[in-house]
Order: sequence, then C-alpha cells, then structure tokens
Amino acid sequence: RQNLARYLQASGRLREAEQEARRVIELRQAAGTDPNLPTTIYLLADILLEQGRAGEAVVEFRRAAAFPSSPEEDALTKIRLGQALLADGDAEDAIATLEPTWQATSAPDFPNASLRTPAAWALARALTERGELGRARELAVVALEHLGDEPSILVDDPEAMRRELTAWLADHPPPS
Repeated sequence: RQNLARYLQASGRLREAEQEARRVIELRQAAGTDPNLPTTIYLLADILLEQGRAGEAVVEFRRAAAFPSSPEEDALTKIRLGQALLADGDAEDAIATLEPTWQATSAPDFPNASLRTPAAWALARALTERGELGRARELAVVALEHLGDEPSILVDDPEAMRRELTAWLADHPPPS
C-alpha cells in the first residue's frame, strides 16, 4: 500500500496519496512495532509539503525524525524538515536543524556524499532569509561543486538544480 501512495504522489494525485499514506500509517501503528513506520510518516510529510501544507509537513517530518535511523536516513529527514520549516517561514528553526545536518553530510566518512548538495543548498537558502548572504553564497558554491550529473536522493533533476544554483549565485554576487 505504501507503494500505491508513492505512485499516486508521482502521478500528481496528492490528495489520494495523502489518504493512502495515512491508511498505511494506521495499519502500521495497529500492527505494533513496524520498522517501516518512519518511512511512511516521511512519505506523508513529503506529500503534505508538496501540497504546500508546510506546517503540517513540519509536524510529520519531526515525527519521522524522532525514530532511530541510520545517519543517511536521519540527514535525509532533517534536510526535508529544514526545507519544510523554511517553507513555513521559520528560517531560525530551519538553520538550527540544517546546520548540524550540513556538518554531518560534509564529513569525509558520511555514507552518502550525494546529500551534501541538498544539505548545503537548504542551509544556504535559510541563511539567506536571515540575511547571512556571505555564508549562504559559500554554501551555494559548495552545493554546486558537489552536484553530480546523475539524479540522486533529493535531486531528481541535476541540470535544473545546476541552473537554480547558478542563477542564485548570479543574483547574489560576492561583496566587492
């Protein structure tokens, strides 16, 4: 059933995807301890955020983040939580969430280097909201440097992200 929710989400049928994800969560909770529950909660949060319901997504991403997880899953959830917080207008909480996530993903021994770009870019956007353009620019440059050519977790279209980062950097030149 979780795959059905993902399919509905990918098809743009977000209300149906949300309903299906909620049903799966209910089933997993009724079954007791289910190791896939956090993944389904994350899926629901992602669907809510895609619908523009950032406040509700924040609640669900926080709920998913409360479960024990691998460093990669934790970073993935925290990046999306930070993005949801930013979409909900809370740059300060986004920064507080994203700063340690960026530190973790930028470590040489982090298990998935492809998360460096979305972590750096999310933190750069949050810092921009706070007016820290110098550091935001540094992180945007790092995000661009780490951006691969192949799709990865949180980067479906590397070319589109490259254009977005390049445009942002052009709009925010270094201080002269």
